[in-house]
Amino acid sequence: MSAYKKLNANDVKITPFEAHKQYTINHTGTGSYGVSGSYSYFQTSWTSESKDLFSDANRRYFQLDHLYYRDFLTTIDDKLDISDTPYLKQERRLYERANILSISQKNFGSGIQPGTFTLTGSFSGSQFNIKDDGYGNLYNDNQSTLVKTTFDRFSDPRGRLLYLGPVKGFKKYDLTTDNKTGQTLVNPPSWYNESYVYDDSYYLNQLKHKNIQFEGLSIPNASVWPTINFSASYQQAQTETLAGNTFPSYIEVNNSSQFDFNNDFSILIRFNDPGDGLGISDHNFLNQNHLMVSGARIYFISKNGEIPKVPTNLEGRAGLPLSTTRTGSSQIYYDKPSAQFPFELYYEYSSSLGGTATPRYVFRKSDGVNTVTLTRSATSNVNLNGDLIVIQKTGSQLEMWTGINQQTATDTTTGNCNNNSPIYIGSKGIHPNDTSQPRIYTNPPGNLYQIQIFNKALSIGEIALFAGVGLNASTRTGTKTVGNIFYDSGIATITHPYYLEVLGNASGSDNWTATYKNTHLIYEHEVTCTVAEDEFNQTRNITTRKIQSINSDELANFATGSLFKPYVTTVGLYNDEGDLLVVGKLGQPTKTSNETDTTFILRYDT
Repeated sequence: MSAYKKLNANDVKITPFEAHKQYTINHTGTGSYGVSGSYSYFQTSWTSESKDLFSDANRRYFQLDHLYYRDFLTTIDDKLDISDTPYLKQERRLYERANILSISQKNFGSGIQPGTFTLTGSFSGSQFNIKDDGYGNLYNDNQSTLVKTTFDRFSDPRGRLLYLGPVKGFKKYDLTTDNKTGQTLVNPPSWYNESYVYDDSYYLNQLKHKNIQFEGLSIPNASVWPTINFSASYQQAQTETLAGNTFPSYIEVNNSSQFDFNNDFSILIRFNDPGDGLGISDHNFLNQNHLMVSGARIYFISKNGEIPKVPTNLEGRAGLPLSTTRTGSSQIYYDKPSAQFPFELYYEYSSSLGGTATPRYVFRKSDGVNTVTLTRSATSNVNLNGDLIVIQKTGSQLEMWTGINQQTATDTTTGNCNNNSPIYIGSKGIHPNDTSQPRIYTNPPGNLYQIQIFNKALSIGEIALFAGVGLNASTRTGTKTVGNIFYDSGIATITHPYYLEVLGNASGSDNWTATYKNTHLIYEHEVTCTVAEDEFNQTRNITTRKIQSINSDELANFATGSLFKPYVTTVGLYNDEGDLLVVGKLGQPTKTSNETDTTFILRYDT
């Protein structure tokens, strides 16, 4: 029979501790079509369609973007390095498609243990060994020590002052649809014109887009990469008006003192042919009469363009008094470039009109007195498909790299090269003031992508890394991250365009294996059950009665003496409603004492 006693808070002690277990899963372990009760993996993809038309893959993409990627770059806690997943330690970039491996909570507990996740297998004839670096980044460990060491030099995003992938360019492939609502626009624009757009760098530089289009570029062994097409509007202007540069395409990056380089710096740009089958020389060096123009230039990037200004009430344009009552009188206008500039990079013909054309790349910088020019010959009618060009200052030397081929010159500038010009990409500036040049000299450069500026010079190994020499497209972003793992959610994502075949199709015969250690938070409950010396000295067990019946209340002779003490065989814990929650069976009966307290300790884990 039982006796009851109320417990108080001092009788209960709870101690948490962690337990870890390693799991191994593979493609077949996820069940048919990649789904089981414990694991699942999916392909996800962006779409500009209305949400009413979303497939499962589209819904998962938007959920992934909303929960983990969309606001990560702009969340102040992440940027200040005070959150659980600081921006400086974890890179998150979500492209047009991604693959997701999801682990159920019963298999990851309170979280996946950082630094324990691996994903191994092969795709496209190459072995991969994707690991977790302990900060939520997934990287391919099956790369050379040199590549991994080089990646580590770019681990701090603060060294990359400008980065224009454009990572999110795929959202504007289709300008006929509002990609926020999925509805078809009544009067869709032909070109993308948008201001106050952020770049993809740590510094969130503000961009202004003028008459451009975004296009996808297919790269061998990779998904489609977004590129910026500066040529489409120019081609239309040539066809419709033969007006040359009266229909400019460019991206303007707000001026910042961090771009006024007097010390080492480097600029990387990838570019490709506009895609009409013509080489760049035939494509972009025609005047209004479709004749080759000597001195015609294609600008890749320049900080030597016109300078935006807002008139004050004391000065107007061209020295005329400013009338503040006139509509638009205080609007920004563009003034002529200054004499000094930190860099400009273009591609030009250097021969006279009608002569043999000699194309070349040109890199220039000036302190206002001394102008240094570095040139490199280019192949006539070159097809600019997936090429890389790098310009940089390292010490007193200027370098130009096309691929991994180098040209050098001595930097003869002695003064500051800073100015207030924005950075112009795809053009020298808004309305070039240099009338000595042909009006067509700011022709667009076709498609540009992976535009990056660093506050340091790069080594040949680092340049080769960006060029993807021997590595196809796997290193073009210059960072090691191929995806992310979110420990508290049990979700691993593969986002890098080159690695999207790692998990493959859920219905395919792919071969991969994943391992990880989980963390189960376990609580040890210790309950102290104390029996005072004057408690529980009697028993209602019917075996102690003369007549062994629940209806009899007369004790047997052996239970009436002073030597008789009841024995405890079971200790139970009940809630306030009398429900039995925990029961503890003793190994052998224990006699209570009427001379001292008797304490029973129950321990159990949850």
